[in-house]
Amino acid sequence: MKPILSSSFILPEKKHFLKLIDGTKKPFTWISFSYTYWQTVFAILILLTTFSCKRDLDINPPFEGEKLVINAFISTEEGINAHISYTTNPVGEFLESKPRNVEDARVLLFEENTLIAELQHQENGNYILPLDDGFVPVAGKKYRIEAKSNKYGEAKSSEVLFPEAVTISYVGLEKISAEPGSGSSIKRGLLSLCL
Repeated sequence: MKPILSSSFILPEKKHFLKLIDGTKKPFTWISFSYTYWQTVFAILILLTTFSCKRDLDINPPFEGEKLVINAFISTEEGINAHISYTTNPVGEFLESKPRNVEDARVLLFEENTLIAELQHQENGNYILPLDDGFVPVAGKKYRIEAKSNKYGEAKSSEVLFPEAVTISYVGLEKISAEPGSGSSIKRGLLSLCL
């Protein structure tokens, strides 16, 4: 009769034994890799990815020259703010720290294809039309900005539909109790917002 194996292992000094029910030990070979094996494999993979073959490619994508870039927003609270800058060549050397602001632009605001105003230059390529100049954006109207520069040419933004104001009918703080059965008597607040 063959002895039945138990589920306990005795692992003295990297040798594995199966403990049989009758108390005898039988050598057992476990196919596994040591911790140092995996460290070595991981180190080799790191070295291969770090020092792998590298080939510089000479890619010269088309670049039509520096052009104006318009970034702007319109608000009923702050009026119109626009930042005018220019593009740079995607290849070659350029400095991140070098400002690309356009200081000589003429920036115009249009409402439904009608010229409304010229934005005032502030500094660092920023142009504004504050609300105190009498301009208030109208909901449902389309707005666009055009910028012209002697050095960089001209650019037009896409038309933007100014949205209707969101009306909030109720804002309140309601008291709710802790979850039933949690054993906690702590009260928590819940902010309700109804649009």
